[in-house]
Amino acid sequence: HFVGVLTALQAADPDLIRARRWLDMGVGSGILSGYLLEQGAAAVVGTDLHPAAVPNTEFNLRSHLPEVATRFTGYRGDVWEALPASERDQPFDGVVCNAPLFDMQPRPGHPEDWQEQAGAGFSMVRRFLEGLSTHLAPGRSAYLRIHRADSEGIYSLRHLAEMVADLPLEARPAL
Repeated sequence: HFVGVLTALQAADPDLIRARRWLDMGVGSGILSGYLLEQGAAAVVGTDLHPAAVPNTEFNLRSHLPEVATRFTGYRGDVWEALPASERDQPFDGVVCNAPLFDMQPRPGHPEDWQEQAGAGFSMVRRFLEGLSTHLAPGRSAYLRIHRADSEGIYSLRHLAEMVADLPLEARPAL
């Protein structure tokens, strides 16, 4: 679904991805990073808290997209703290984040929980949003995928609106 949204956005703006520097926060297996690189991103930086995510992304890119794999750099860590100072020096032209789903605190010693659990009060998403304006180039966009459901413990557009209310950001539903 996320790739479909990026494809539609790129159809409207062919320069959205091409020759730009992107951040893929919560890189997982690297699907979004691979897509961005295939579409001509100059570079993609991927971060993830899960210890297997960045190595899996690097393996997948080398195995399936070797012609673009050298334009990917990955770091393990939590939200913005994953980025070394050298990556923080210049803002990103675009950011994608496929956020964890549930408003739950991961179990200590179980980093795999972060794939689905965003911390109490959606702390991961809150920290992502709070640091976004510092790391995103002026006039550029970030794309945060949340699951649209209003049941208790799952994100909703209302939750997102509350999180950005006091930040220099504008939240809009995707296509």
